[in-house]
Amino acid sequence: MINFLRKLRRINLQSSKYLKYALGEIFLVVIGILIALSINNWNETRKNHKQETILLENLIKQLKTDVTDLNNNINSTETSLLRIDSTLSMLIEPDKINKLEFISRSRDFAFDSYFFSTAVFSMRPFLLVK
Repeated sequence: MINFLRKLRRINLQSSKYLKYALGEIFLVVIGILIALSINNWNETRKNHKQETILLENLIKQLKTDVTDLNNNINSTETSLLRIDSTLSMLIEPDKINKLEFISRSRDFAFDSYFFSTAVFSMRPFLLVK
């Protein structure tokens, strides 16, 4: 009977050592997974911040281009308005109209330039996605 109890005690000690070892391994694996997840989250945040910075820099460049284009359109429109005014002033005295000059000046009635913002069109895919 004593031999049986000794064997039973030895088996219990071995199983408790194995149980401690198994719990320690599980704990280490969980800690490793948590560390890997935090590193992955940090890396994804860094990538998103880099992409956001690039998008904002491109938006600034496109807006500067748009401002330049708008200023050019303003100057062109002012010039066209002056030509249109001079053309309309010719109509005050229809008898004295030079037909060739009238035709060349009246082209501003037919043609107009339009402004399309490149920034809005390039940001459209990002504005639709949330």
